[in-house]
Amino acid sequence: QAEDGIRDKLVTGVQTCALPISNRYGWAVAPRQPEVADRRGGDGLGDDTCIVKYDLQSGARTVHDFGPSAQTGEPVFVPAGGDADEDRGYLVTYVFDADRGSSSFVVLDAADMSLDPLATVELPRRVPNGFHGSWFASD
Repeated sequence: QAEDGIRDKLVTGVQTCALPISNRYGWAVAPRQPEVADRRGGDGLGDDTCIVKYDLQSGARTVHDFGPSAQTGEPVFVPAGGDADEDRGYLVTYVFDADRGSSSFVVLDAADMSLDPLATVELPRRVPNGFHGSWFASD
């Protein structure tokens, strides 16, 4: 842990990423095999990816891996309610399975990423990598 944040070579397309500690938790996309990306000199984000949860207080990292042919979109956090703990809610993302050539919309338990997805909706078309979204409460 650094004074200004958590440092981890794994996250996104940068070699070292300093994350500000204004929230307890953060989520990101990361390469499944960062050592392969390092050998090739890339960031690995065009390869198979996974979702990473960071505890920005303790520095702990939890990974949800969708498998060897999955390419995930950036996860979006949807809170369970206004007074819920910071990670009590859902992560929603798109996952492209290169072996099947198809995409799905996936809902994860944001507090416990070791669980299987809460919901998976197969989509009729591929969702391109880099498709972004945000969640805004209606109130």
